[in-house]
Amino acid sequence: MSTTVLALLFLVGLVAAQPGRRPKGPIPGGLTPADDVNDATIQSMSRTAVQKLGSAYSLTRVISASTQVVAGTLYHLELAVSKTTSSTPPTVNNYTCKVKVHEQPWMSYLEMTEFCCKLSN
Repeated sequence: MSTTVLALLFLVGLVAAQPGRRPKGPIPGGLTPADDVNDATIQSMSRTAVQKLGSAYSLTRVISASTQVVAGTLYHLELAVSKTTSSTPPTVNNYTCKVKVHEQPWMSYLEMTEFCCKLSN
């Protein structure tokens, strides 16, 4: 009897001591880093976001990108952006922008939900 109890306690201890196993692949609702910032979809979302900032802005490059599945796809983008002023002579200011773009393709919905740009000259 006591041998059975000891064996059972030993097995329970082994199971409890196992490190937590993390499922492979993205966590539902979690952020998934983009494998390639030059991916056509990431580039398209980045260009769309910069267009929404205004015609004076242009995309220099995508610094980083990740996606999140939330009733569609939420793109978290960090972009290098330049802005040309209308002064004479025109000047170019460089910014680093953090942008979120929410897409629901089945509803033809695309909206920039957040943006924050900081001067990086």
